[in-house]
Formats: sequence, C-alpha cells, structure tokens
Amino acid sequence: MPFSLRTSGRRANAGNTFLQPRRRTGIWLAAALGLVLVTAGVLAGMTLATRTPTTPAAASLANPAGTPSGDETSIPQQRPTAPGVTAVRGDLKLVTGRELVNGVAVRYPRTPAGAVSAGAEFLAQMGTFDPDRKAAVGRVIAEKAWANAADEFAQGAQSSRKHYGLPPTGPLPSGSSLAVSPQQYQIQPSTVPGEVTVLFLSYLVVTTQEAGTTSSVIVQPAALHWENGDWKLARDEDNDQAANNELLATPFSQKAISLGWRDLQP
Repeated sequence: MPFSLRTSGRRANAGNTFLQPRRRTGIWLAAALGLVLVTAGVLAGMTLATRTPTTPAAASLANPAGTPSGDETSIPQQRPTAPGVTAVRGDLKLVTGRELVNGVAVRYPRTPAGAVSAGAEFLAQMGTFDPDRKAAVGRVIAEKAWANAADEFAQGAQSSRKHYGLPPTGPLPSGSSLAVSPQQYQIQPSTVPGEVTVLFLSYLVVTTQEAGTTSSVIVQPAALHWENGDWKLARDEDNDQAANNELLATPFSQKAISLGWRDLQP
C-alpha cells in the first residue's frame, strides 16, 4: 500500500530511514516516549500540560493522564462526515500483530503501517490504573536497553491513581477505570536508521465514583525501534512536550487535519 511519511511541520523530513537496519553511533538516541525530566529526576508518572478550559490536555505514554478541566471533551458517536475528513491522503489501515504475549499483540511488520499499529496497540494497552498490569505490559513492549521499564510503568499507574483521587495501591474502588483510544496519528522520521516516533491523538476516558466519567483529548508520542524482529518501545529523555502540545485538536476536526493528523483505519 502506498505510504508517504509526513512531518508535523516542526521537524525536517529525514527520509524513510527507519526501515533500514539500526546503527548505534556516539550517544544513544531514543525517540520520544513522553517521559519528562522534572527537577532532579524523571517523572515516570503523568506528564501534565497546562491548558485553558477549552484546550485538550497532553499526556505521556507511560502514564496517559491528562489535566482535568471543567470543560471536558465529548467523544463523538461517529466520525464526522464532512468532505475530506475521512479520506485524507495519509490515512493508514491498521495491521494486526502475528502473536499475542500476555494479552499484548506483537510481531508487527517492518513497515510504516506496522510501526503505527504497534504504537497504537502499546498506547491502548498502557491505559490502565493497574500497576501490575502496566508493569506486565512494559516487560513485553519495552526495548531491552530499558531495563527498569516495568518499574517505571507501574509507578506511572500509581501516579495516575493519586492524580484522580484513588488509592495508589491496592484494590480500586468499584467502577474505576482508565482507557486510551487512539484516533489519529503522525509519523516523525528519525535521523537514526531503525527508529521512528509516532504521535497519537487519542481520547482519554476516566471513570471514578466521585467524578463519574470524564473524557479529554491527549497527544502521546511513541518512540519505536526495530529490535529482534519486532517494534519495541524506546525510552526518551529529550521529548519536546511543549511542541506536542501545539498539536492538540479535536480528532477528525478541520484543525486536526491542518495540523497533520491522519486517520487510523481498522
């Protein structure tokens, strides 16, 4: 299927190098995951974006918790049908991983569709309040060099729970849940062969007994590289969250299209 790489307009197109064998030279480069350096350390929990009541929140893949506001975004029951919204050049048909490991689909093809599909699966699987589940997912999807990924993901789930007024450990109150639903994507080519960063525009839906169900829009980067025959999630300490926040928009809107977002087709 024809596929053209598209940048968001703030990074130069480095070409379709991520399909080539990966070489590590000089300082190890990991594409953006959304972990942000905060004062003396890395906040493995939530990456919160400051916003006005009408602006969606950005979040990290390690912990997809957006900043709540009094004006939450409603999830449309169906995609808009305005001309040009659902048939934009660059829309991508998702592919399915060939294997299932601990409930996570893996073994995607080394193609743009494979990378985007892997990132969407990883993002959705990370949407949970359960630290043990999140750690288990981390063991499956993280690159080998990210030795403490499982611990960081578990800490992220605990931070999410605290953020929403839930106990950080132990059983969740009945009916509590967190889910992430990727809607659109952008590919940002890397100068390092074998690497690619995929940005996702997603709905974050959180339910608690106290607040009920709320929804918001988040932008999450998934840094991927090809390792041992599959796409793996890479850790990043250079993520430009401020730039990601500039890409916030309601999925499928004209603004989203103008910012370079393209549809994920099942």
